[in-house]
Amino acid sequence: MMLVLDRSGSMSSSSIASLKNGAHKFIDIIDESSDGQLDGVIANGSRVGIVSFATSATMDLGLTTDAIALKTAINFISAGGATNHEHAFQLAQGALSGSQPTNEKVMIMFTDGVTTTGGDPNNDAEAARAAGTEIFAIGLGSVSVTALNNWASDPDSDHVFITPSATDLDNIFQGIGAIIVTPAATNIQISGTVNSTFTVSNVSSTKGIAAQAGNIITWNIDSLGSEVATLTYTITHAGSQDGSFQVNDLITYSDDQGQLVTFDNPTVNISNCTIPASIDIKPHSDPNSYGSKSQGSIPVALIGSIDFDVTQVDDSTVLFGDAENSGTPPRKANLEDVNMDGILDKVYHFEFTETHLDPSDTTGYLSGIINGVNFLGSDSVNIR
Repeated sequence: MMLVLDRSGSMSSSSIASLKNGAHKFIDIIDESSDGQLDGVIANGSRVGIVSFATSATMDLGLTTDAIALKTAINFISAGGATNHEHAFQLAQGALSGSQPTNEKVMIMFTDGVTTTGGDPNNDAEAARAAGTEIFAIGLGSVSVTALNNWASDPDSDHVFITPSATDLDNIFQGIGAIIVTPAATNIQISGTVNSTFTVSNVSSTKGIAAQAGNIITWNIDSLGSEVATLTYTITHAGSQDGSFQVNDLITYSDDQGQLVTFDNPTVNISNCTIPASIDIKPHSDPNSYGSKSQGSIPVALIGSIDFDVTQVDDSTVLFGDAENSGTPPRKANLEDVNMDGILDKVYHFEFTETHLDPSDTTGYLSGIINGVNFLGSDSVNIR
């Protein structure tokens, strides 16, 4: 693979800087895609070389696997001179034709102007294509689109890129890199089962198709090269127990290449869980009125249900008052079916003066622990 880079005098300082940045990104893509690691080494038989050109062309670095040396060579390019596309094609194709016969040959021509010196480059580009070289052409500014279309391989829509601004070169070089790179994996199928302690929502992905069925998430991707694909979803704690929970019960991965892929399984620490409880202050009374000067006790019923067995409440943890999780403990408690639904409720009696309820309060709160989990219930009050 040869990068053929225009360093003629028309390349301003900002344009040459953008060219270097884009070329660096391209080298990184090839580096990482060759073996899955961005380690400065282009692996598995791939090699990249650099030709730069102005009045004449120069072989800045022959075909190599050294990504760091390639970046260094790019850094040394400076602008000045005319534009000789013919010599650039000849020098780049000479390097490719002398390389490994079985390797695919790719040339990426970058230029910001028309030919101003040397011969007609069309014949050289045609000869390179005839020899099996795939040519991409990047044009910056007022280039001849017709010339780039003539030089590049067909179809032009996949091989010719025109940009009015050097700031777009990063994206163009990365786009070409993604086209050139053989996918690292194809027909990727990922399935994850999220811990039943959580509910799942807002599933989305940056690539492929992600779907959700309950706590099972599936993610299918046609192919991946060196780009990053991200799956995002929201988990909400739906259980009633504190503790540390792994997010996923199971994650499976498969692709057509049979690669082994593992994923981190984060742990979420849950604390201070509180489940809602139903209470009735002064059962069978509406409104729940009580005299502010009263010296007696105020009854509060904790309503039981199929999912809330009041017999499992730790009565030593129960508090009632004018604020959440505070107040006074009960003087006594008794089981009865307050709402006549066939399920036991528990009626607690509290010393009214210790609840701190006064005429400014509109809500009373009952808290405690059931089966090791905090609960909290509230009901309206009318303190006269």
